[in-house]
Amino acid sequence: MIRNLLLSFIIVLLGITGRYLHSKKLPLRPFETKHLTDDVSIAIDTRGVAHIEAKTWKDAQFGLGYMMAKDRLWQMEVLRRASAGRLSEYFGERTIKMDKLMRSLRLRASMENYLLKNEISPEISILVDSFLEGINTFISQGNLPIEFDLIGKYPEKWKLIDVLSISGIVTFSFAEGMILDALVASLLNDFPQEQVSELLLKVKNDSQFKEYQGYKDLPKVSKVLENVVDVLDEFAHPIGFFKGSNSWVISGSKTKSGKPLLSNDPHIAFSNPSFWYEANISTPEHSMYGHYLPGVGFAGLGHNKHKAWAITMSEMDDADMFIEKINPENPELVMEKNEWVPLRKTIEEIYVKGQNSPIKYPVYESVHGPLLNGTKYDRGVALSLKWAFHHPKNNILKTFYHLNTAKTVKEVSKAISYASAPGFNVSSVDSKGNIGWHVMGKIAIRPNGQTGLYPLPGWTGEYDKFKYLAPEDNPHLYNPKSGFIASANYYPEVDFGHNFNGQWQPEERIKRLKAILPSKNNWDAESVKPIFLDNIIQGKNEVVRILASNFPENNLVQRLTQWDGICSTTSSECSIYYYFSRMFMKEVLEGQIGEERFNAFTKTADYWQSYRNFMRIENSTWFKKDKIVYIKVALDKVYDELASRFGTDISNWQWGNLHTVEFKHLMGAKKPLNHLFNLGPYPAPGGYSQLNNFAAPRGDQSFNVKSGPSTRRIIDYGDYQKFFSVLPTGNSGNVMSSHYDDQ
Repeated sequence: MIRNLLLSFIIVLLGITGRYLHSKKLPLRPFETKHLTDDVSIAIDTRGVAHIEAKTWKDAQFGLGYMMAKDRLWQMEVLRRASAGRLSEYFGERTIKMDKLMRSLRLRASMENYLLKNEISPEISILVDSFLEGINTFISQGNLPIEFDLIGKYPEKWKLIDVLSISGIVTFSFAEGMILDALVASLLNDFPQEQVSELLLKVKNDSQFKEYQGYKDLPKVSKVLENVVDVLDEFAHPIGFFKGSNSWVISGSKTKSGKPLLSNDPHIAFSNPSFWYEANISTPEHSMYGHYLPGVGFAGLGHNKHKAWAITMSEMDDADMFIEKINPENPELVMEKNEWVPLRKTIEEIYVKGQNSPIKYPVYESVHGPLLNGTKYDRGVALSLKWAFHHPKNNILKTFYHLNTAKTVKEVSKAISYASAPGFNVSSVDSKGNIGWHVMGKIAIRPNGQTGLYPLPGWTGEYDKFKYLAPEDNPHLYNPKSGFIASANYYPEVDFGHNFNGQWQPEERIKRLKAILPSKNNWDAESVKPIFLDNIIQGKNEVVRILASNFPENNLVQRLTQWDGICSTTSSECSIYYYFSRMFMKEVLEGQIGEERFNAFTKTADYWQSYRNFMRIENSTWFKKDKIVYIKVALDKVYDELASRFGTDISNWQWGNLHTVEFKHLMGAKKPLNHLFNLGPYPAPGGYSQLNNFAAPRGDQSFNVKSGPSTRRIIDYGDYQKFFSVLPTGNSGNVMSSHYDDQ
């Protein structure tokens, strides 16, 4: 009897569970709503992409909002909470540090101030409101993604401020400049200027740098570094921060079709769900196949019959730190133009899951911007941030609306003129045969020849007023004689005489593109595809030659000399090559600058550039031993550590065993949910300096890949409707969907 009852209970329980899980597939069913003026038709293709047809763009936006919420509502919720500093309401103490940093950076507050100006045009408001109605209609239907059930939370109604503040998360992912500014200030307190300049070759001749005076009362510089680096390390994966990108546009003079071709693979920290959401809108007034940032109703990447555009990081330095003098007797006073004035103070309330009362967190702002490290323990100084994102003319919503409506390359350039941040390279092609590239974002012309590399004194007023290039004067290039434009986060090909400062990425990717693209005059989609998968290390020969000249008998070096420089997943030599770079730099620098600053340095492009320079030169102020000693120790450690991990048989040191990628979901941080939500790990080819840019953090010896292509696109205007596009995982963020991991 008891056995039968137990069996019946199990059957009923399994039935209820099966019914529940089936409901979480969130099937699309017809419904009526007062928010539409006519029928909207939505078809889902074999890749899970929604194709939305409507009589008006406004109605199509409702369909877009509804489908985006259906497929990505959990991700949208995480993004809006991250930008508002409200993750801890869902995740408890583990996200307090990020919430505090986001509140300090004023991401949402800055957009709230923008909304008060009432500068959003009626045509944009109508479209965004309809998009929001679509999101909220899905929420009101009650069948939400499984993540909300697991944490016992229900999403709030979506508002315009949510859409705007999410743009701040994208901008914050360009945080390398913040790290570098704080790091340089810290290093200059402990090392001579000439020695620090060796780590920052691109600004070696900066006159302001030579005049910099260290401030020994900067005890919290390390805290700023720690906070920013920790947030980037922990949350880049589940949220998806920009890391780099490749893009190239080819004119009809070099294509088989005689029409322009666009290719793009923005490099973003791998997240799950994927960073982009694909959807296709078709109406009589507007059509767009777009890649959308979840929670934003205008495509960030897209194409239609008129034009296509792509983005990469411009790497322009749009963040400046100021050293603020704080009154030692009253830490809420700051010196401005040699007078004590009150800091602007806001008490932020951070609610934390499991805690009865909120954390009351004070945020201070000077005339330059928010203080990154408070005032309580600063012994008279603090660091503030002047950031292009806070510029009062940051009309990013207007920019993306006009990007979506532009019809020509020149109109694309006009569209991007409305935003002050984020800093993008925007490449585009149009059906008329034009190709172009234009830098988006405010580019500062700083007082007295400053480059923005290091913190500036904030109390004199001497450095307060920045001028900015007119958007049309930002670096740009149209229809060059070469027949192509390549972009890979390197120094602008055309700089119009200005000495720009930025976190320019190393030269290997751009040099590789410029070696490949001139080689053909009949490019098409099929011949372009292998470029995305190019695993060759452009600078390998120089490094290997140096190693061979010093240690020709070393077994590891001998293997490198016979290697073709291709980082396939089966290459043991690729493991040796990259592992050596980490061991060498660690031996040279970590003992001198300390683990924390070394870790911060590895987050900057200057780290790899310094490595290449150290390998080239024989003497450096950083070399406390002969360079050959550092090389020998590094080679020995490469062997010892790889042998410890994979055994003494070097054939087992394959790159795919060491270099792996896992697509992590924020709910997958705890076992056993990782088995439900996370995908991988998988062997990963390519590497940090290759076009096939699967990148592990430069100083991380685990070699767990954190970033890579967030999508890959090819649009050939020989037939723009026959395009190619792929995401790393799938278009759906619903773990119960067949489109969660089908790409």
